[in-house]
Amino acid sequence: MIKNSILSVLLWFFATHVFAFKEINDLAARVGAYDIPIKICIPDNAKGRLPVMFFVHGGGWNGGDDKVVPDAQIPADCDYLCDQLGIIYVGLAYRCKGNKGTFHLALQDLEASISWFGERADEFNADMSRIGFSGGSAGTTLSAVLAQRYYNCKVYVGREGMYNVLDLDSTLSNFPNTSSRADFGLVSNEQKLEASPYHHVRKKPAATLLLHGKDDWLCHYSQSVKYAEQIKKAGGKCKVVLYEGINHTCLNIAYPEVFENSMMEIARLYAKGYELKKVDFKAIEKRLDERTESFYPYETIQENMLLGSWRSKKYGTFTFKENGQGDFVNRTGKQTVTITYKNNGSKLMVKVDGEKNERTFYLRKNDHTIYELITENNRWKSRRNDYRKL
Repeated sequence: MIKNSILSVLLWFFATHVFAFKEINDLAARVGAYDIPIKICIPDNAKGRLPVMFFVHGGGWNGGDDKVVPDAQIPADCDYLCDQLGIIYVGLAYRCKGNKGTFHLALQDLEASISWFGERADEFNADMSRIGFSGGSAGTTLSAVLAQRYYNCKVYVGREGMYNVLDLDSTLSNFPNTSSRADFGLVSNEQKLEASPYHHVRKKPAATLLLHGKDDWLCHYSQSVKYAEQIKKAGGKCKVVLYEGINHTCLNIAYPEVFENSMMEIARLYAKGYELKKVDFKAIEKRLDERTESFYPYETIQENMLLGSWRSKKYGTFTFKENGQGDFVNRTGKQTVTITYKNNGSKLMVKVDGEKNERTFYLRKNDHTIYELITENNRWKSRRNDYRKL
């Protein structure tokens, strides 16, 4: 039974992870004791000079140590759009807090990597007159600064971003907080100004797409709204896509509807901004549908699907027994309470003894996960709790 389960998972993985591109990992620079890695993804079958998308990873500028900087990363859309659209994706790395890096030093690392790639444009068949930048979370701040510095930048995609550190309202955004700014060299107004692309928008900036969850407690969605206003004032085009009930993620396949919509928004931006011809959007949509199908919840939940124990390392374990009965054990294992449950179509309604309100769960198709969406009026408590089958 275990072997069959493993085989099923492997077959699903290879069926849904078809990477139609070549990945190259190299070193773009050497700064002090640190090598700066770079990751390049080149479409297999594309012809002619290809546009380039530079991606800057997030992570709160955390990571790294006295020997190694955090790895270069590529965004989720690379799996779908690199080959479909014929775009070279380049993941950029930089010194972070663990490397005693600063925002200013990080920009130097990123620019050195871009120069390294540009010097080898012929080798990679890259069209450096059509480049773009993208970043997620803390990576948006760095990537958005670069997008304003490079006049050959045609497109920009920001995901749950932070664009104005100088005028940061800490009652809305929890990142970067005081300690994070201090650790990454953002203390003086001059330093914070450098890390605020909001104040450095060039004339006729790149076509821009900003994705943001309206329940984002790290980087408030007003960061995207206000940055878009600046871009438009400077003569650029910018679209802001806001998602209700979504916290700090817009490209997590665990939220399939949001994931698919974000992917298609990115595809349309690239097609127009890079001036791509004959883009088969239906093929992209089909590929997305096939990949995300198993991440949607069941439309109908049967009791036999639930029987057994479901655990969250953070919260505890639910055990569902026959006839709508069960129990919940907290994560320490020291407190057990009884529960009752009932199915309501796609919803699993759970009443925990001692709690006033019923809790609503959904059962995801692919990996035996039940999840609870918490969307309280207080956005600081909005979250998603996953419980996996034991």
